[in-house]
Amino acid sequence: MLPQHMDVVVPAVLRSRLGQLLGEFESFLQHKGYTTRRQDKQPGGHLTAWWLYARLDNQAPAKSEVQYGETDFAEVNPAPHLWTQAKEGYRKEALGLLREFVAATEEMSTLPPPPHRPAPRPLKVCLATFDPTAYGVQYLALNVGDSVEEMNAPTLGEGWAYGRVVYADGGRSECGWFPPAFVR
Repeated sequence: MLPQHMDVVVPAVLRSRLGQLLGEFESFLQHKGYTTRRQDKQPGGHLTAWWLYARLDNQAPAKSEVQYGETDFAEVNPAPHLWTQAKEGYRKEALGLLREFVAATEEMSTLPPPPHRPAPRPLKVCLATFDPTAYGVQYLALNVGDSVEEMNAPTLGEGWAYGRVVYADGGRSECGWFPPAFVR
């Protein structure tokens, strides 16, 4: 007989993911090398149509199998929570895995989003050769067929575009000014 449920309350920052957390926990367990299975269950106060079972010890597959669920059943616990049931020798590990998952998931949810990077501009193709010798070193040499990546200019360049040549191997030239009419 399995013992009473041991609960881990779902933090407020994760509540928008209710109904998905048990599936995410299954992936977490599998990533750690545990064998899992799902079993359909009758409708009730649960947020998934299945319970999760995990084998914590492959040497004792039946004895070490623990049960997990996700619920917002207020009569048991007023806060939405994940729960586990396990035989005595596996209770601490089963609950520890659940707590580790919730803490890691909560931490990932509170990280700031990655910085926004503008979408790369499509490359243009050079239609005519441009020799910058008469203009100076801050101008870009172009040859017919070169791929050119336009960039945001550091200063205003009346009538000039700013960018760099993209080589076939993926390398890029130094940035410089060029006539915009020479690329399309």
